[in-house]
Amino acid sequence: MGTLTIERVGGLAGIGHVGSAVRSRAQVTMERLSPEDRAVIEELFVRYRDSKKSDRDSPLRDLFRYRLSRGAEEGAESIEVAEELVPRALVRLIKDELV
Repeated sequence: MGTLTIERVGGLAGIGHVGSAVRSRAQVTMERLSPEDRAVIEELFVRYRDSKKSDRDSPLRDLFRYRLSRGAEEGAESIEVAEELVPRALVRLIKDELV
């Protein structure tokens, strides 16, 4: 099933963007996720992969966003989604580190 990388980006401090001194991320194998969380992740990739859908222009610009990356048959793929769409079990895995 592969490995999923979860990165928290944005917020007031611009975490995870170029020049940021903080990186917030985690990696987890898909097998470790509950079937429900795997289904949510799959749906997010389907929903955001093949379109230019983005809620980046939201009036709530200072909220965190989450970049989800994984290997796929076609190669690596990444999507960026709003905080409220990411399963809480994944958010709890994220650790902050100074870079």
